[in-house]
Amino acid sequence: MANEAEIVRLADALRVDRAVFGKLYDAAVRPKQTIPFIALAVLRDSLNPGLTGREKDKADFAEALRRLDSQNLLFDFVSSNAELLFESTAQANVTLQAIANFAQKFPSAQLLTLAHIKAMRRCCRIVIRPTQGAQPVKGSGFLIGPHLVLTNWHVVRAMLDPAGRELADSESAMTFEFDALIRADGSTEKIVPFRPVAKWLVASSPAHPDEISGGGSAAGGPWPANPNVLAQHLDFAVVELNGTPGRTRGYYDLADATWPIANAGLSLFQFPLGRAMTYLFGSVEAPNIFADNGHPPRIWHRINAERGSSGGLCLDIGTSVAVALHQAGYQFTQGVNAEGNPAVVAVINAAVPLAAIAQIAGQAVMSRIASAPRVKRITPTGHPIIGRGDFQNLIDRALRGSEHIISVETTYDDVRREPRSKIGKSFSATIMEALLCAPLHGVFSVTSARLTSDAYNAASYIVSTVHSQAAGGVPAAPSGQTSLDAEAIGTLVTRVIDAMKAAAGNGTLWLVIDDLDRYPILIASTTSTFISALCKAVALEPMLRVVLVGQIGRPPGLTDLPILSEKLETHLTDVDVADWIAELLAPRLPLLPQLALLMADVARSMAAEKSTDPLTGPTEAIAQVLKTHWMPRAPTFDGPGGS
Repeated sequence: MANEAEIVRLADALRVDRAVFGKLYDAAVRPKQTIPFIALAVLRDSLNPGLTGREKDKADFAEALRRLDSQNLLFDFVSSNAELLFESTAQANVTLQAIANFAQKFPSAQLLTLAHIKAMRRCCRIVIRPTQGAQPVKGSGFLIGPHLVLTNWHVVRAMLDPAGRELADSESAMTFEFDALIRADGSTEKIVPFRPVAKWLVASSPAHPDEISGGGSAAGGPWPANPNVLAQHLDFAVVELNGTPGRTRGYYDLADATWPIANAGLSLFQFPLGRAMTYLFGSVEAPNIFADNGHPPRIWHRINAERGSSGGLCLDIGTSVAVALHQAGYQFTQGVNAEGNPAVVAVINAAVPLAAIAQIAGQAVMSRIASAPRVKRITPTGHPIIGRGDFQNLIDRALRGSEHIISVETTYDDVRREPRSKIGKSFSATIMEALLCAPLHGVFSVTSARLTSDAYNAASYIVSTVHSQAAGGVPAAPSGQTSLDAEAIGTLVTRVIDAMKAAAGNGTLWLVIDDLDRYPILIASTTSTFISALCKAVALEPMLRVVLVGQIGRPPGLTDLPILSEKLETHLTDVDVADWIAELLAPRLPLLPQLALLMADVARSMAAEKSTDPLTGPTEAIAQVLKTHWMPRAPTFDGPGGS
């Protein structure tokens, strides 16, 4: 990419008739379907009128050269037409050498390639259907957190009321589509859609009214008379998704954003007209009309864009850092669209620096990222946690919400006619220990094998597990008693709750009752009555939780209690394994879905023999393969997206 000084020197060196230059330029840009030279000259004149003669030619030539440079056509244009453009061969050779050595950073090929793969994974197409029968609104966006997408405010404004709040049920009208890509053979990738949560607006700043009603009128464009007020109108919205695609895809950290540098190379990832993702590049043009032009609320660029491009990702080519949010066209002219049809097209576009957005929304974004559902992929002892994302989300919900009971349910194996085994149920406690760090949390596990005799023994066993010093406080069962009255139940539950609260201290205590599939508690037993009463009491205690593991169906006696449920029916899927591999490598090597699935297939093949061992099972066999062949080569990684 050329810098502005080189463009001006090159335009000054040209010794060619204006009409000849125009024909050469039009022939060069025709395959790109961009605007012709005569229209470009008219546009340039509207921005800087009054030039005549040689000065006008130089200014128009420079504008055309900038356009060629933004489309990577400049070197070919000059080298192919050197004899017509310059006075002598010697001058042509010197000029070509200068073009080939423009003073700009040479980005690492590997880093640039990885940056583009990351962008492909992190950018999304936004489709909004405001009302039935209305034309959908289409835009672009990109991840700035595990579950946060940044786009333009004007893209989502139809989903906001006059006070700027989310309309009721607006989340059902919005879709954020990842992997909207076209393969080399013209087929499309499988799109991965997400909806936002009900209260989805994390932070925002509206566009200026002149920008909304403008659309590229003549001099000055659609900006207000005092452009400095744009600092209070950054036209952005941060949307929270109902899911965490950034866990496996990574995301851009607003804290890393730098102010765009004039003439720096710029890549734009976008979904024009709602089509599949496209990528074009150009350069930053810093306006000189703001009070602080080093930190402007808008920059210009000349990368082709259309409706649907709003919210696109602007990457600095030299550093691969996300620097701006593409906003809208600033100056327009008559040209052709991507289909080759006549249309009004943007020749100068505006973008919002991410550094400016970070100043306003950075704190809110950081706070929301901190509250995102936490996902662990590795235990503190280095064992892979594969799949079980739903369970981890339930732990997070139980920690933050009003539901204090979690049920990890399973079903019967129709072939073996017994509860499904070796599918990771008992690994639940290990996952919890990885998620819930001491001393803020204590995880205690008991097996239902020791709860089946009677309620008094069950209560004593639980108390001795969570707080051994209080074990003597549980009364013994009266001789010959086979049922529990309300007073006896209350006494047992109170003693157990007191012991659990004492063990919790200032933290949260999690009681895991495991093996309910192998040792089910009889519905008519005193233990069943006691456990039901205990769960109801725990539901009222802010610092206590119960996790029931292996239950067949909904726990009996708790139908009126809010319970979070996960149903485990199968061993790990290839998608579970692929997601684990993709997330582990995301900070260093972003993986496209096909490659991650291929690696998952390799892992499953390597685990095939050991998975037939009844003491191991397929789930643990794959975990052992991943631990052996991936863990030594990858750092411990718990979810942040990285740059």
